[in-house]
Amino acid sequence: MDLQQLESAILKDLSRQMKPVCVIATLGSTSTTAVDPLEEIPRICKEFGIWLHIDAAFSGTALVLPEYRWMINGIENADSFVFNPHK
Repeated sequence: MDLQQLESAILKDLSRQMKPVCVIATLGSTSTTAVDPLEEIPRICKEFGIWLHIDAAFSGTALVLPEYRWMINGIENADSFVFNPHK
């Protein structure tokens, strides 16, 4: 996720009298295995009062391995988190 584009999209919505409700960040998305900047996204969400959900459907189970725990940095600032243990 591009942080500048996220903030720009939020500001654009607000200027049109629309209130964004949720940002969904990915931690190892199923289609691309992308990992969003989970340490920076919460700052934007808190600034605008937007719920932050982290989808770790594909790579969340990798967090049991110490060498992949870097991916979870910033999780403490999320409002919700989900992963699929069967993947």
